[in-house]
Amino acid sequence: MSINTMWIILDIALLTGAALNTYWQSKLIERAHYNYWMILYSVFYLFFIWWTPYTGEAYIVLIAALILLNFQSGVGGFTERGVMGNHFFSTITPYTDLTAITLTRFKVVQNDKERVIATIVTRRNHRIQLIFNHTAEELEQVIQPKLPTEVSVTIQ
Repeated sequence: MSINTMWIILDIALLTGAALNTYWQSKLIERAHYNYWMILYSVFYLFFIWWTPYTGEAYIVLIAALILLNFQSGVGGFTERGVMGNHFFSTITPYTDLTAITLTRFKVVQNDKERVIATIVTRRNHRIQLIFNHTAEELEQVIQPKLPTEVSVTIQ
């Protein structure tokens, strides 16, 4: 297998991941605040391509797909089926796999607006944290009807 064939296989995999991310992002009913740390990862990939002597088309598409996925991975929120975290490959955690959601209020000093940090705990004890530009009560009204009865929602 040549290196160019390997780049093409990786291109297909990453572009498929980008298409899936786009699909799930279109299904968001409550979009979380964008996670800007992902842009820093994209800058890392830009430096990587700058210092790499390989310049084949498949390699350039690979780097472009990595940068695209990094920009897409800053998006998360609630869908009809579950929670989409801010991950490189966005996965949907179904509401049935959740055990608790804690909504913590905080005020932004610059504009005196309230934001909410949603800490979501899964059955496998994973935590997903998302920041929303809504009040805790508004967010609870949106997600409560979609949750199973055993998932508790706490507002702090």
